Amino acid sequence: MSLARKEKTAAPPRPPAHGAPALSPQARQLAEILLARQRRGRVVITQSQLCRLTGWDRKTVRKYLRELQNFGLIDWERRRRAPNVYWILDGEGRLPEGETLISLVRRGTNVLILGEAGAGKTYWLSRVANDGHQAAFAVQLFAGSAKSVLVSMLNQLADAGLAEELPRSPNRLSVQELESLVERALARAPGRILVLIDELERMPPGFQPWLARLASHYAVQVVATARDEARDRVQWFLDHAWVWRVPPMSKTEVEDWVRTFVSQRNIPVVGGERGLARLAEHVWKQSQGNPRKVQGLLRQIEARGYVDYRAFREIRTSETFRILDLTWILVATVALVVIVRYMSLGLGDRMLYVAAGILYGGGMLIRYFAYRWRRPMKR
Repeated sequence: MSLARKEKTAAPPRPPAHGAPALSPQARQLAEILLARQRRGRVVITQSQLCRLTGWDRKTVRKYLRELQNFGLIDWERRRRAPNVYWILDGEGRLPEGETLISLVRRGTNVLILGEAGAGKTYWLSRVANDGHQAAFAVQLFAGSAKSVLVSMLNQLADAGLAEELPRSPNRLSVQELESLVERALARAPGRILVLIDELERMPPGFQPWLARLASHYAVQVVATARDEARDRVQWFLDHAWVWRVPPMSKTEVEDWVRTFVSQRNIPVVGGERGLARLAEHVWKQSQGNPRKVQGLLRQIEARGYVDYRAFREIRTSETFRILDLTWILVATVALVVIVRYMSLGLGDRMLYVAAGILYGGGMLIRYFAYRWRRPMKR
């Protein structure tokens, strides 16, 4: 029986001692669902929702909740006519904030790598594929139709010796038949299989239920990437995965990249070391540590052939900045000049005529300095 958080009379249960049985895959799956929904260590969810997310009955859900409680990972508060409140405790095996991607993957946890466009999500996925996992096999999937994804997965499982003899034309099979073949191949796996999915948000919506079953399979671990703005389209996967955000490049990393790029290509820098420092500072402010934006700025510098701090205003990233257009000011000034001039001629007023000349001179100044006065503005 679980006690309310404010009414505890005994010490919380401790994790099993060293050498005790490890957390079961079903309890780990339940823990991932709670961790994906926790806010500041607190989860409010009904047992009916847990049953729907896991596909288990209430008795099975309570069994694995007690297992998590015995490991010191969670405790809960029962409330009348309201969902239970589950508390994430500091027990052994808990997934803390700030944990590295490699350590999360090596725990066997499903992970969703989130980041903006160009942040390096595919790079981190390739690092996991190369040396960041302890699975028996790794399968790489890319966004496409359900049939093409299944055929690719089946071919990779067959290369690993897990799939049966494939038909000569697997593309002629239906999606349901391909799913059945993949599931039979997964059942033969001697250990955990790591499934890597790039651009999860581009997977067909009708294929998502099968992918959700795949993420909850006891012998499968899924690591996928998605963009920040597409998080709503992968909400179904968040019930089975831990979110890891791609960190931006630090200011020191960007500065080192800029200095190495300029020196290797022998690009002349106006102002020497001071000009190079200003260039690195400018690239850092414009890119905010986004590798793709840094690369775009460096390509513009390479195309220019030299670095002049006075020309930095021309180097912009269109995704983040736009240029203030002064054309409307120039047109309004010219129109005002014409109005004042004709008023002075009609009324015979010399002062209005002089004012028209002054405005005309101001319009010429605006035309000359319009380019120099352009400033970046956030959208």
